[in-house]
Amino acid sequence: MDKSEKVLLVELSTPNHRSLIQAWIEINKSSHFDLLTTNSICSKLQIQKDLFNEVIILKFSSFGELWRVCKNLKNRNYDRIVLVTLQSHIIKSLIFLTVGCPVDITVHNARTWFVVNRIRTPFHFIKLFGRKLWLQLCNNIYVNSSNMLEYSESKTKKYLSIVPFSVNKNYDTQFSNSDVLRVVFPGEVNIRRKFYNNFLNLAKDYPNIQFILLGKFSNHESKTELTRRMEKDNIENLITFDDYVSVEDFKSQMNNATVLFTDFNLFYENSDFFEIYGKTKDTGISYLMREYSLPAIISGNFKNFPELNEFTITFFDYNTLKMKFDVFIADKNRLHEIRLKMLNIK
Repeated sequence: MDKSEKVLLVELSTPNHRSLIQAWIEINKSSHFDLLTTNSICSKLQIQKDLFNEVIILKFSSFGELWRVCKNLKNRNYDRIVLVTLQSHIIKSLIFLTVGCPVDITVHNARTWFVVNRIRTPFHFIKLFGRKLWLQLCNNIYVNSSNMLEYSESKTKKYLSIVPFSVNKNYDTQFSNSDVLRVVFPGEVNIRRKFYNNFLNLAKDYPNIQFILLGKFSNHESKTELTRRMEKDNIENLITFDDYVSVEDFKSQMNNATVLFTDFNLFYENSDFFEIYGKTKDTGISYLMREYSLPAIISGNFKNFPELNEFTITFFDYNTLKMKFDVFIADKNRLHEIRLKMLNIK
């Protein structure tokens, strides 16, 4: 981005993408930003509101409301508008093209945008039509990582650049002096989307290590199945959460963690989406590794960010996992050195 631009950031879809708003501010400190968003998203921003020249709050995000707002925006002389997330607003957000300045978009699911996915319903066709329109009419396209950029470069003639999903970095990380090692599996607990057998097997085989499922149960089925397994195998060193994990509790658990763990299907399928984690879509585990300076144990042939590869342990079966885990935990001084080295990763 050119220096000293006047930019309008637009986020109307989800509070979960608020970190991208912060990323824009952090990596473009010389630009001047306005923000157009909803009250629910604005209330969850973890940055000072005075970093924006103006914050414009929409009540309903209806087409009529957007039309009225865009009429007023024509007089603001923006150098560009950046749509941080489109999601269900793909068609409605075309109205921003009437403001009279370049409009950039952010792609979070590269395969869905650049390759025709499965069309199962009329709504899928409408979304496909909207994506094709945006790929023709937008100015620039932003993706979240070098892996996504590598995949996307051959599939569009538009200018592509990277804006990370998160630039958060916790320099207050405390290196625990406790002899208890802590393995944290972050994220909502859902047996339909992630696999927990290997994590439970580790907890059973290493009773002196603390294991934490750092997220609430997404449904009754997940809670029932994992509770049954814990009782069956008499697993007492596994911490779970029945309710939403507060930001304070989440940070506390992450600051005291030794290593992160995740076990999931690399292929993400949902509705008309089909993505490959680490190639066409990012996963939160990479950003948590970087933010909290933590190595991670990840299932499958996962392709992490290049700067995190040496701190990523992969496995395909429990025997391999157990062998690598034994090597990993054998030297506490080595664990400390790893985290100190990771503190320097931006």
